Amino acid sequence: MKLLSLLDNSKLQKFTNFLPAICYSSESRKCFIINEIRYKPQTATELKRGTKLPLTNVSRVLIQFARRGLAECLTPNETRSRVYQLTARGNAVREEILKRG
Repeated sequence: MKLLSLLDNSKLQKFTNFLPAICYSSESRKCFIINEIRYKPQTATELKRGTKLPLTNVSRVLIQFARRGLAECLTPNETRSRVYQLTARGNAVREEILKRG
């Protein structure tokens, strides 16, 4: 059984707040972001709040996801507060991560 499913809600909140502080690899950051963006289309700032990662890291990962076809920008003409959502390919990658995780 996965560790997160074993924790009750109060412990889960403390645990998820701590996770980004100990996960420095770019792959870990990508996993946090792809997991958080699955809920709804979001801006980099919203994802920053949800993942507790620095905004520069979130923005960089979103650009990489868009280039690789994992996410799409719903507001490409905006210079700030661009909204991103996962594509079908991004959702497939997320599901594969969950199977392996």
